[in-house]
Amino acid sequence: EPRCLVGLVSRFDEVFPARVVERGAWVWPLRRAAAEPALRYRHGNETGGIDDYLARNRATGLLVVAGDTILVERYQYDRTAAHRMQSYSMAKTVVAMLVGIAVADGRIRSVDDLAEAYVPELRDTPYGQTRLRHLLTMSSGVRFSETYSGFDDVALLGRLSLLGESAGGAATLMPFRTRERPSGERFHYASADTQVLGLVLRGATGRTLADYLSEKIWQPMGAEANASWIVD
Repeated sequence: EPRCLVGLVSRFDEVFPARVVERGAWVWPLRRAAAEPALRYRHGNETGGIDDYLARNRATGLLVVAGDTILVERYQYDRTAAHRMQSYSMAKTVVAMLVGIAVADGRIRSVDDLAEAYVPELRDTPYGQTRLRHLLTMSSGVRFSETYSGFDDVALLGRLSLLGESAGGAATLMPFRTRERPSGERFHYASADTQVLGLVLRGATGRTLADYLSEKIWQPMGAEANASWIVD
């Protein structure tokens, strides 16, 4: 229910199984502007400032940073800087960053490799026979509906992974076995494509995404607090 959503997005790691993404000993110090700048925005026929934006949008937090200086930091619905915020599909970009790092580390030979080279459980399936390049650009060509109706494929993926209605891992992808078009032909937003990349990273590095993220990004960037990675 809407009245429960704010608490949920700040406590996903208490509601669902999660691993800790450890922070490091060093924290990157961020400065704070002496005064909040008078920022303005225009969207279609709508114009306004920060207060107008927050009044019109159900945002739990808004942060504007330039370089190492915080210009704006606001929270709504009784949230504070100490609360974690669920990243939702920003995690897809984090996964893509980790794939690039794994290539640089030599853990992944090439983004032109097939997913099944790192996830044997996907061998001879459409996702297994998709190049990492096309998973990164969400052009796998595998049929996957993501309309957020509650009855679409992303809802099924959520039940099989987040809600534990499968053995996890490759089992979460088994219902999605129809290739509609050649991979690389057309962009089509599909969370399952990123699920495959997560399994590729596990297979290529032999580590959890939480551990790999901690070492390669979270600690080097000087994150202030631990993060959490929800697992299936």
